[in-house]
Amino acid sequence: MRRTRRPTRRLAPRPALAERAPAADLPVFTGQPLLMRANVRAALDALEPHLPAAVSALREPRLKEVFELPALVMALDFSAARVPVATLSAGEIDRMLAEGAPWREAGRDRGRMTR
Repeated sequence: MRRTRRPTRRLAPRPALAERAPAADLPVFTGQPLLMRANVRAALDALEPHLPAAVSALREPRLKEVFELPALVMALDFSAARVPVATLSAGEIDRMLAEGAPWREAGRDRGRMTR
């Protein structure tokens, strides 16, 4: 019989950073994520030949965060494409959801037919 351990306190779920961030009066993102990714890649390419010297000069090199930058920029591009550019009221959001409801339902129905 296999024993399962109880989750420890450090494994307990924590609220995500996004959930703790204030949602009111957020600025609209107007950047160009793919251009940002190109700049990050160029910076990493320029850093790569000097990486051993840079790592040895740092006390606690945090390379994981640096190498995650391209993926974070791609996530920004993905999420920015799904957020309206203009600030919308609750009524406007409800209207947009109502307009898209038939398409969502049609997509669900089509998905059921292909299974």
